[in-house]
Amino acid sequence: MNFNKTLFFFILIGVMSVNAEIITGRIVNSSSVALANTKIWLKGNPLAFDSTKSDGKFSLSVPSTAIDSKLLRNKGTMSFKVQSNHLDFSLNTLQHVNVELFNFQGEKIATVFKGLKEAGKNSIAIDKRLFTAAGAYVLKFSTDEIVFDTKIISSNGKLLAATCQMTCANSGLNTSAKLAETSDSLIILRMGYEIKKIPLANLLTQDIGDIRLTARQYKIDKTVAVKTNRTIEVLVPSDLKELYALPVLYLLHGGGEDHTAWRIKGTLLNTLNTFQNKDSMVAMIIVTPDAASNSGYGNYGKTGDPFYTDLTIDIKKYVESSYNVDTSRFARAISGFSMGAMQTHNLTLFYPKLFGYSYPMCGGLYKSTGFSETKMKSDIASGVIDTAAINSMKAYRLHSNPTDIAWSDTRDFDPFLTSVGVKHTSNFTTNTPGGHTYTYDNEVFRRYAVQIFK
Repeated sequence: MNFNKTLFFFILIGVMSVNAEIITGRIVNSSSVALANTKIWLKGNPLAFDSTKSDGKFSLSVPSTAIDSKLLRNKGTMSFKVQSNHLDFSLNTLQHVNVELFNFQGEKIATVFKGLKEAGKNSIAIDKRLFTAAGAYVLKFSTDEIVFDTKIISSNGKLLAATCQMTCANSGLNTSAKLAETSDSLIILRMGYEIKKIPLANLLTQDIGDIRLTARQYKIDKTVAVKTNRTIEVLVPSDLKELYALPVLYLLHGGGEDHTAWRIKGTLLNTLNTFQNKDSMVAMIIVTPDAASNSGYGNYGKTGDPFYTDLTIDIKKYVESSYNVDTSRFARAISGFSMGAMQTHNLTLFYPKLFGYSYPMCGGLYKSTGFSETKMKSDIASGVIDTAAINSMKAYRLHSNPTDIAWSDTRDFDPFLTSVGVKHTSNFTTNTPGGHTYTYDNEVFRRYAVQIFK
């Protein structure tokens, strides 16, 4: 942006008076760890954000509505208005006019108009298709007598209105500006996810006071029979009603167990509510389904186990229609223990576009009915297994330990995946409680829970 030119900033946010440039407040009822991972953001102005301090206070600096002016041509009078995707202005003489649109990173998007405009009232249409995303843009406007930049906000392809009247004389440029009357919202983000929305329409003060966030605990919301043989438990954060769309983790149990295994044997609720780094977690919904397999080992193949279809169609449909969840791929994860680890591998390999994260624990595929290295290589060669989709996942991490009864299967599956071009990582640490146990899995869960969905 050229600061030798007259610079205009019109921030089209109706939540403050014209002179307000800072919004302050405080988040309360939240731990210091949670506060460290909390950011305040003005929805209508993505450039206005602030991270909360250790005491919960925030100070949201909003770009000034003041006008920094300098005379660029000797004389001239004009009016200027951006409204309803039109640029309306008046000129005192016939002049050359040039209008260009830039994104806020300074990249030119388009020349909106270039040519002569007559004295009097003029109007230039601005194609809404130029605004590829909601947010801030810069409109550069120049004539033979005046040059300036103005910042505008676009919402869903529609320009929010701003008005500016200008008079250019020998002594300088006298200006007056009026903010458009629009409403906005203050968004609280934790770990990058929108947590709470505070409407701020017609706010007349710069200090909005305290915003209360309840201390987050996890609880069982429902146990549901999605199908005759597929019961699920749904674990949700206690502040669910305050939250925006949440990511979902599907967490699978071992052979001979059911949907209660992670809660009872794995003491999952206790882990969620007590472990040291829980406030570093993205709020999520956790689904523990009855994942019973015909063989007890998670059959190999896209339809090798009826559970795969039940999860990816029926259970997924129930969860996404019953809860406010983020349905994008990278807001969906799969993880499982023992038999559930083998099912996790199969779901990762054959349904990779559904999942952004995969964490199999204590299990490779060597005991999976129907699996062989030759078969899997063939499935990769034929495209039945889409390695490009798998390799675009944010995490595919194998977990085991030398005291695990599935140690050799998991350990050997690691280099085999590498040999067939499947990107992944592994954690075979001995620094956590070992064995083929939920004690070990709980420690693994604690570690990936603070990394997932970020």
